[in-house]
Amino acid sequence: MRVRRFRAGHLTRVGAVGLSVLIVLGCSREEELKLDPGVSPFFPGEAGSAPGPAGPVGAAESAPAAPEAPLRPEEVERQLRIALRGIEKGDVARASRTLDRILAVDPLNREALVGRATVALDQARRATATPERATALEQALGPVRALRRATEKPTKREADLFGRVLYTQAQIEVSRGQQDRALAVLREAYDGGFDPFDQVEKDPAMASLRASEGYRALLRSLDEANLVKARQRIKGLLDKPLSLAFDFTLPDLDGKPVALGQLRGQVVLIDIWGTWCKPCREAIPGLIQLYRKHHRRGFEIVGMDYEQHAPDQPTAVQMVKQFVQAAGIPYRCVMGDQATLEKIPNFRGFPTTMVIDRSGKVRMLITENSAGTPEMLDDAVAVLLAEPAPQAGGSDKTAKPK
Repeated sequence: MRVRRFRAGHLTRVGAVGLSVLIVLGCSREEELKLDPGVSPFFPGEAGSAPGPAGPVGAAESAPAAPEAPLRPEEVERQLRIALRGIEKGDVARASRTLDRILAVDPLNREALVGRATVALDQARRATATPERATALEQALGPVRALRRATEKPTKREADLFGRVLYTQAQIEVSRGQQDRALAVLREAYDGGFDPFDQVEKDPAMASLRASEGYRALLRSLDEANLVKARQRIKGLLDKPLSLAFDFTLPDLDGKPVALGQLRGQVVLIDIWGTWCKPCREAIPGLIQLYRKHHRRGFEIVGMDYEQHAPDQPTAVQMVKQFVQAAGIPYRCVMGDQATLEKIPNFRGFPTTMVIDRSGKVRMLITENSAGTPEMLDDAVAVLLAEPAPQAGGSDKTAKPK
């Protein structure tokens, strides 16, 4: 059985599923699809008849559907388009049956697996009762796990869908009082490339789980395992602080002063960037992921912005605010000045990244991003977070990684 490459866009809502995939497959809103008797599940079945009005999303039809003949392999692509058109129009029940028929013929069809899981996840999230929610989610768990088993390198969208489905399952298990099962599901999501723990820390529905010793033990085991690997990969790169005295007090996007000294005791990454800089923009999704992964342990990011094409400072601030909102940047950003930039010897350009340890010393300076930069920053942050915080009024001596 061949594995298809998923070409669809990010599927977050039922309507968006159909539209985004239809665009990729080349089927526009205006395209007319001729219905063939015995092939399309949307064909009326009798000459002159017409399908009834669509009911609520996920609602059962008033009359039982007649048994449908198995799809032939050559029908799969066309039926996929019809199913996604049905999702777009809200006919989720029929679209789901069509996706199931496709998967019966082609179990590893990535578009069908993603579409089926997305529809089921949406139904689960809109369900009000736990049993109804759990029943709907079962229809999502199978497809995402099949997708995970079948693909060595899932796309970011597929990994995100996998994580969202499993996170919802963990929520259901917590609501049932099954904390051990919830922890197992969270571990499965983490091992599958989705880090759920930043979301767990903020989720009121997970409060009882956060308070459990099992949850804290899981975090410790994951952090310890990651630290061992990080120290091996980054060995020697953080042994000595750089001879670079760096400090700043700069206004944030609301005009409030932010000083590096306020963050003493935390590991801080300074991202010197600008909205006009393409490499800077490309690095931001990785920084967001890094922040969400390590923030709970005392990690902060400060984006230090320098705008080159704004006529004045108020316009520059507004440009950055709009970008921060659109990109979903969760960490604080400040507006840089020339005096701060001059504190970096031989400044080469944007983006420039500094990693500062708990005692305020610069331990890493990156002046040019490469393909391995996100992984290197992840390892550096993990290692520095394991170092002890400086004692109040005591020695400022930096601990050397073990």
